[in-house]
Amino acid sequence: MKPTKILIGLAFVILGILFFIDAFIAKFDVMLYLINFWPALLILLGVFVMTKHKPMLSVIAIVITALLLAGVLAKYGHVKFKTADFGDITRFQNYSAVNAKINFGGGKLNFEGTDEKVLSISGKDYNYEGRKLNIIESQNKAFIDLSPASNFITTSREWDIRIYKGIPLELSIGSGGAKNFVNLKDINLKSADLNFGAADSEVYFGKYTGKINVKINTGVSSLKIYLNKDEKLKIKANILGSHNLEKLGLLKQENHTWTSPAFSEENDYLYLDLNAGLASVQFIYE
Repeated sequence: MKPTKILIGLAFVILGILFFIDAFIAKFDVMLYLINFWPALLILLGVFVMTKHKPMLSVIAIVITALLLAGVLAKYGHVKFKTADFGDITRFQNYSAVNAKINFGGGKLNFEGTDEKVLSISGKDYNYEGRKLNIIESQNKAFIDLSPASNFITTSREWDIRIYKGIPLELSIGSGGAKNFVNLKDINLKSADLNFGAADSEVYFGKYTGKINVKINTGVSSLKIYLNKDEKLKIKANILGSHNLEKLGLLKQENHTWTSPAFSEENDYLYLDLNAGLASVQFIYE
């Protein structure tokens, strides 16, 4: 058998084994490893070129090299990027608002406030070092755009995002098949547009000043919304699945709208526009 056919055959076998493990045993995102560790393919190709006229030696050399590379990757090759920090807190206190857009996809997303930094992000499979993590000053606003390092469909992406609590925040999140934990309790939130696909999501709201506009769209999913029991509420809910709105002590109005007793547009209140498919939606007072 020709060495070329041996190499191609080995490549298919190895890829097949990796995708099988990823699908049924342990999630580690094959495509992400290939993207980040492509130099290993150059090493294997070099070994093949040096030994291609000796088929048995070629196979043995490639296998030994592959095992050595696998050992190195097992010890040092975790696809986990360093934490990226952005900006000086005092610089952002003069902005009227910060617009943060998070394009996440699938995996596990954790979003919270912090007292320490303008923005920090850690985890797996995100862009940093100025590639798609940008802050642009315009009309006294800052715009933060967080995007994944790859566009491959994955369920193993993990992000831990923290943003400074004192920044007036306009938040936008788009996630697919993900487990989302979004804690907005202590954040100076001005508005939020949260789009969850087939997700398992928890969203926490605190007490805010003025009218806070929040829009949530979700598909076939499980959604838990934690509310401050002292906060005035106006909820417009189009939900095809189950919900417990009638147990919150709210008053049912027209057009699928529920409000707190003694509600007035003059109040400080949370306005939640919720559109859910065949979802299980649970509202919880804290």
